[in-house]
Amino acid sequence: MNNLAKKKKPKPKKLKKGKTRSPATTRSTAGLGFTFEDLVAAWLLTQMLSGEALPGIGPGGTQLQSQVSALGWHIDDLLVTAVQQPKLRRIALSCKSNQQVSSAGLPADFVIRAWQQWEEAKSGPMDRLSDHLALVTRGRHAKFDEAWSDIRNWCSGGDAALAMARSLQTRKHSTVFDSIKTPKGRVKKATDAETVELIRHLNVVPLDFQLDNSTSLKDGIKRCRGLLVSGSQKEAEHLWSDLVAEATTARVGHGTITLTELWLKLRDKFSLKHHPDFEASWKALIAFTNDYKTSIETELPSGYSIERKEKAAELAELLYSQAVTVVYGESGSGKSALVKTTLDSKLADWTQVWLGPEQIEAATSELDRGKLQFSHPLFDVLRGSTTGQNVLVIDSAERLNADCLPRIKQLIEALVPIELAAEGSSWRVVIVSQTEGWRDRAQLLVSHRIPLPLGVEGIELSEVKAALRASKGLQWLASHDKTATLLSNLRTLGWVIQAEAAFQSEGGTLTSLAAIADRIWEYWTAGKTAPQNLLVRLAVREADFERSFALSELDPADATIFQDGPKQLPLRKNKRNRLEFQHDLAADWSRFQRRKRSLMT
Repeated sequence: MNNLAKKKKPKPKKLKKGKTRSPATTRSTAGLGFTFEDLVAAWLLTQMLSGEALPGIGPGGTQLQSQVSALGWHIDDLLVTAVQQPKLRRIALSCKSNQQVSSAGLPADFVIRAWQQWEEAKSGPMDRLSDHLALVTRGRHAKFDEAWSDIRNWCSGGDAALAMARSLQTRKHSTVFDSIKTPKGRVKKATDAETVELIRHLNVVPLDFQLDNSTSLKDGIKRCRGLLVSGSQKEAEHLWSDLVAEATTARVGHGTITLTELWLKLRDKFSLKHHPDFEASWKALIAFTNDYKTSIETELPSGYSIERKEKAAELAELLYSQAVTVVYGESGSGKSALVKTTLDSKLADWTQVWLGPEQIEAATSELDRGKLQFSHPLFDVLRGSTTGQNVLVIDSAERLNADCLPRIKQLIEALVPIELAAEGSSWRVVIVSQTEGWRDRAQLLVSHRIPLPLGVEGIELSEVKAALRASKGLQWLASHDKTATLLSNLRTLGWVIQAEAAFQSEGGTLTSLAAIADRIWEYWTAGKTAPQNLLVRLAVREADFERSFALSELDPADATIFQDGPKQLPLRKNKRNRLEFQHDLAADWSRFQRRKRSLMT
C-alpha cells in the first residue's frame, strides 16, 4: 500500500481554555451558493433601479443589505428595505442554489427559522404588520408551485377560517400547509390561525440563475436595457455585470447598498434614464427651466447683443471652484442673462435647473410641492439626476419670502454639503440677487460659507453708444453723452430701444432717469389712465410678495384692460394663466409713478 495512504490525519489543534473557534467569514465561505446569492441581489437591484415591485413588499426599494444576522435576522442572506410612507417595509431573503421545495412542502430548516423570526417580533427586528420573509430557490417545482400559489391566495384574504378549510381539503394542499404548521424538528406547535398569518408574510421566489438559458438572467439584463438611454444590449450586459460586482462587494465587505449611492456611482459610467419615481418630477423641472430661461432676454430688442466676455469667464471660474456662487447687481443689470449665457456657452454639458421664487418656495414645501407635480421632496429629485454635473439656479432671491429661507437653506446644505469640496460635488448652486437682497436674503442662504460673489455692474458708455447706433431710430441719441450715460442699465436700454418711436430728437430734454422713465411709461400705457391704474394696482400687490395674479380673480374691468389695452404693457400671461410683470423693474417704475401722483395731490 502506498505509504502516503497509511499516513494518519493530523489531529485538530485543541483550543485553549476560554477560547472559541472564530466563525467562517463570508469571504472564506464564498462558493457556488454565494455566487447565486450575488445574482439574486443584482436581480433585486434591477427592480429597485427600475421602480418595480419587490417580492412581498411592493415598489419603493431604497436599500439592500447582505448577511444581516448581526441585526437579529434569522433569515439573513439578503434584506431589502422599501419606503412606502408613512413606514418602512422589509423582506428578508434566504438564497439557496438548489430547488429546496418539493411536493412535500417547504424545507424544515427555513420554516423553523421563519417561525423563530415571527415569534421574536416583539423583541426582534421584524414588524409583523409590514415585513415579509422569503425563500429564493434555484429552479421551479411544478407541483409545489401549483399548491403554494393556491394556499398563498387563500391566506391573503381576511377570512382565516375559510383559508384553513380550503388548504386542508386536498392532500396536496394540506401537505404543503402542514410543512409550515409542523416542520420536522420544531417542538412548539402552531395553531391553524397562526400558520395562516405566517403564510401571509411568506414568499417563495423561484429563480433559474446558473441554469441553462436562464430566464431570470434575461429578465435582469432586460431591465438594465430599460434603464439605459441607449437601450444597448451590450451596454446592458456591462451594467448587469457591474450590479453583480456591487452585490459581491457588499456581501464580503461593507454589507449595504443604498439606491441613492448606487445611482450616483452608475451615472458616472452609464447614460441612464431618469428613475421612474422621479421621471414626472424631472419633466416638470425641465419644463420650468425651459420656460424660465425663455423669459430671460440675452439680446436687445434690436437684436444687438452686448458681450461680457470677462464677466462670463470670471463666473465660469467661480462655478468650477466653489459649490455655491452668488451673483448680485442692481435690478435690470443683466445678472440672469449673464448666468444663462455663461452656462449655455461655457458649461453646456451641465444639467441646468432654474427656479424662481414661486417655484422654489412651492418645491421645498411638503404641502405645496404637489402643485408642481413633484411626488417626492425636491432634494431627492435633484439627487436622482442622471448626470454627474448639475447646477441649480435660484433666481430673484431678493423676492423670497423670509419664512421660506430656512428650508431653502436646508436644501442647499443637503445638495452641496459644506464639508464637501466643490470638485467632489455633482451639484453647483447659483443664487442670483439684487444688491439690496444680498444681506437679508442671499447671505442667509449661504450659511457659514464664504463664497466669492460676482458683482454685475452697468455696461460701459461705449457699449451703450454701440447699441444705440445699431437701432436706426436712436442713432442720434448716441451723440448725447449725458443721456446715453443714463442708459447703462441693460433693462432700461432695452425698453428705450423697444420704444424708439417715443424717443424723437429731444436728447436735450432727457437729462434724468426719471424723464426717461416717464417717456417709457407713456409708451407702455399709450397715455391712457385705465392701463396706468392697472399697472399701479398690480405693482402695489407685487410689493407684498404677490408675484403673479390669477386672471380669473382679476376685477372684470382690469381683465378687459389687459385683454384690450396697449399690447406694449409690461405684463405677460404665463402658462398657468396668471399675469406677471415682465421684469421686476417694471413694477418698481409703476410704483414710482404712484409716488409721483401722491406728491402731486
